[in-house]
Amino acid sequence: MYCGQCGSELASDARFCANCGTSVAAPPDNPDETPTPRFDPYDPLAGETTAPPPSTPDPTPGRPAFMRDLPAPVRLSSPWRRLGGHLLDGLLILLTLLIGWLVWSIIVWGRGQTPAKQLLGMRVLNRETLTSAGRGRMFAREIPCKWIIELFASVTIVGFVVYFWLLWDNARQELWDKMVETIVVNDPENLLDPRR
Repeated sequence: MYCGQCGSELASDARFCANCGTSVAAPPDNPDETPTPRFDPYDPLAGETTAPPPSTPDPTPGRPAFMRDLPAPVRLSSPWRRLGGHLLDGLLILLTLLIGWLVWSIIVWGRGQTPAKQLLGMRVLNRETLTSAGRGRMFAREIPCKWIIELFASVTIVGFVVYFWLLWDNARQELWDKMVETIVVNDPENLLDPRR
């Protein structure tokens, strides 16, 4: 059983998710029990039984509810993978003296990727439409939003806490993701590549 909010695996007797604290709906005590008839004198269907609408199981358990329309292999990127991408982008900036990274970035931003995310099979999606973030959104996310957050983190004592934001966020969003409404997913098979 998985949490519908954050996608973490739950113990069979769990009442709350250990990861995000969301209440887990308890299974019915007697699943074979027939629904009770309802009576409303003004209702033309009075006396008929009411049954809950049939629920369709999620074909890809372990993912937040907002990701149900995405292909099965696409998952939220883990915090460690995101950290690896951040560090790899920094290394690529140093190795290419910023110019190479910037040219490479302008090319892949249109696909919702940075150079490191392209190498690691990750993609940035618009949270509302679940499509690849375009060049404009990627530029806003990578340059002004990250610079604002990094400036805040460098001038305050507790500022580095913002880098850990994705650890307690149910969509694993950093603050710059929240600023431009994006999420980062693993897309190893390039199923969400806008060129397809």
